Amino acid sequence: MSKDIIEEVFNKPIPFDGNRYWCPVCLKVYKRKKNLQNHLDKRQCYSLRDILDGSDIERVMKEITKIIYNRESIGDTFLKQIPFYDKLALFVSFCKTNRVDPLFYYVYNEARFEKYNVSWILENAMTNKTLREFFEFRRKNPEWNDEEAFMDSYEQRLTEEPLFLIRAFERGDITVKTFKSKFGDLDKYLNEEQIDRVVSNFQR
Repeated sequence: MSKDIIEEVFNKPIPFDGNRYWCPVCLKVYKRKKNLQNHLDKRQCYSLRDILDGSDIERVMKEITKIIYNRESIGDTFLKQIPFYDKLALFVSFCKTNRVDPLFYYVYNEARFEKYNVSWILENAMTNKTLREFFEFRRKNPEWNDEEAFMDSYEQRLTEEPLFLIRAFERGDITVKTFKSKFGDLDKYLNEEQIDRVVSNFQR
């Protein structure tokens, strides 16, 4: 977790009613400000709800929660009270780290997890095995991907970094056919051995 984000949480104003002080993070009450400051200096009482409040991760969490509960909108209070908040937060972070934002829709609607509860899905989706299955699914179902947007965002890396290009094919970010239609034949970007690997494993 980012140290800057944690510091921001603990640097909130300290509530005081004239007699008592409250920790601005966990709301624990202290009579002496010195004791509260010792508590704050430990930086141990925060939760994911504190760290992620109003973040982009929470925005994505709301979109997923709308699907789970079949609601048109999700408020901040409702989101904070869902029983699987921490698991959902970690799952969204996992998706962003691996650049697989649609992964939840796959495991929730398409994958073998459909008969299990949400907490189980979130916990067991954060595995390399599920990622491999998802990448294979995307290679077979390119309509899941916005290939044009991906190529526009990563044009330089796709055309200058052979390993990045191969990885994009492997992940199902783009198909060989779509790439060639925009950038031309693979031999402009990959050597013979790399082309053989792509054609053998990822050609559509």
